[in-house]
Amino acid sequence: MNFLICLKMKTPSHIEEIYHCYTIEMQQNFDDDVSFENIILAVKRNLGNDFTHLDFDLFVSKGSVGINIVYVGTILLSPEQVSVTTKFQLTVLRLLIDQKWNSVADALDKHQQNDTVPRISYLLLPSTNADRKSPIVHWDCITSLSTLNCHWSHCPEKSCLNYVHSNDKVICRCTLKSSVVVTPHNGCVYCVSGFLDGLDGNYVMQSKREALRYKEYYQSK
Repeated sequence: MNFLICLKMKTPSHIEEIYHCYTIEMQQNFDDDVSFENIILAVKRNLGNDFTHLDFDLFVSKGSVGINIVYVGTILLSPEQVSVTTKFQLTVLRLLIDQKWNSVADALDKHQQNDTVPRISYLLLPSTNADRKSPIVHWDCITSLSTLNCHWSHCPEKSCLNYVHSNDKVICRCTLKSSVVVTPHNGCVYCVSGFLDGLDGNYVMQSKREALRYKEYYQSK
């Protein structure tokens, strides 16, 4: 009597996997301070001819966004790259949905529990390629979630005025530019769009009711 035994083999940690990539181009049809960048949808299987080239419009409060999806080929991703990308994706999507760091922390904790959380079957990757001819992933953006890539010797603005005291370390302003930060006292998340030079904690903020120094305003929050 013969028995057929089926074994579920685990993919070795060093083996790269093929992902099919689709560039998602977003053309905003309205004026805004923030411009849209292309992103890459990476999946393990080709989605077929219906997704080779796809166009449609999304309507938001400020106007419409034209969406153009184009197949741009395949890339190889290691398990480590998939893990880092998944963490980045969870962080960004949770911030967009809840805009609270507590929700992000909960999502990342669940991500560590691989046995209880289903694996994500798609990846959304920031892209550095605007011509849509090949999938070029913006890895610096993805890895910035866990590392602060600021080398003091290469910083163009070498001055003590460019140092910023964060909750646990001193960092350079060039690291914060266009970044997302969290304020620990309220768990809110903000995007750093620029800097107000010449101001400090004693700066007087004008409001409709009264004038408060920033320190006083901060303590009331």
